[in-house]
Amino acid sequence: SSDLFPSHDTDSVTNIEFNAFASSLNLANVTFGSNVKNIGAYAFVYNSITNVVIGKSVTNVGLNAFMGCSRLREIVLLGDGPFTSGFLNYVSANIYYLPSAAGWSTYNWQLGNQVGSLNTAPLLPKISLHEISKTNNGLRQTLRFKTYSGINYSIQKSTNLTAWTTQTNIIGGGDEFIFSEDSTNQQAFYRVLQQ
Repeated sequence: SSDLFPSHDTDSVTNIEFNAFASSLNLANVTFGSNVKNIGAYAFVYNSITNVVIGKSVTNVGLNAFMGCSRLREIVLLGDGPFTSGFLNYVSANIYYLPSAAGWSTYNWQLGNQVGSLNTAPLLPKISLHEISKTNNGLRQTLRFKTYSGINYSIQKSTNLTAWTTQTNIIGGGDEFIFSEDSTNQQAFYRVLQQ
C-alpha cells in the first residue's frame, strides 16, 4: 500500500503513536500526510516496509521507530533532521535528505546504539527517462522524474553547459512529472534542480 491511511483523511492525522504499526506485514511504502508532526517510538518496529517518505511537517521521530524493518531500503527526509540520536537505531537503509536541510553535516552517527550500515546522501532528482524523438520541425526532448510533495523543482536548459536558462518551475505533487520541449538545436542539455 502506498498510502498509510487509504480510507481516511490523512491531513487530519498529526501523530503516529508509540508502537502504532508494530509487526504490520501489509505495508510496503509509507508516505506520511502533510500534517504529521510526530512519529512515536517503535512506531514501525518489525514491519515489512521497504520505502519511507518523511515530510517537512515531521519534527520528531521517536527512538527505534524503524527497528527490525529488515526490508527497509530507503528513507527520504523532506525536512530538517535528524530528529533524535536513536531514531535510526538498527536500520540498514539508504537515507536521503534535501541538500538545503539542516542538521546532517554535524550529526554524529555514533550516537545511540547504531548497528545498521547507513548511507546518507542528498536527495537529488532522478531522471528516469530522457528521450529524444524526431518531429517535423526538429527534435523533441522528454524528461521524466519522480517528484516529492511540496518540493520546488526547476527544469533548466543549456547549449554549452555553462549558461543555463529556466524552462519551467513546478511544485512537486508526489508523482511523476513529464516535461517535453521541441527544439531545433541538436545540442541541448537539461538539468532538474530542487529549490
